[in-house]
Amino acid sequence: MPGPERRYEGGRDRRDPYSSNSRSNDNKAALAAQAQAAIQAAAAQAAQAAAAMAAAQAQQAVQAQMQAPMPTGQHFIKVSQNSNPKQVAGKIAHTCREGDPPAILTIGSGCINQAVKAVSIARGGQQADACLG
Repeated sequence: MPGPERRYEGGRDRRDPYSSNSRSNDNKAALAAQAQAAIQAAAAQAAQAAAAMAAAQAQQAVQAQMQAPMPTGQHFIKVSQNSNPKQVAGKIAHTCREGDPPAILTIGSGCINQAVKAVSIARGGQQADACLG
């Protein structure tokens, strides 16, 4: 049996690396490594699930856009974000003069902005024509 000078307070022997405290520290490190691996695996699964859900939502949005009802009238005008409002206003005024009001097809906030500008310009032109006519 070793003498008292070779023992620490916790009962670990300096010369025996396989004493009880040393083993518990190794077990703690192994458990911590296993926990870290489990957390990383769970995070990877959550990321894959989120990506799959986002892809499904994007596909549903595309299908909803493709199934959006097209205007039923003979005249409809597609307006993009880069459309010239004065040209669109001319097209709106021309179709109104023919008798049928046009349907305006826009998707997105920039397109709506250009369409509203065009309608405003066309209304101003129609009012000017009414005053002159």
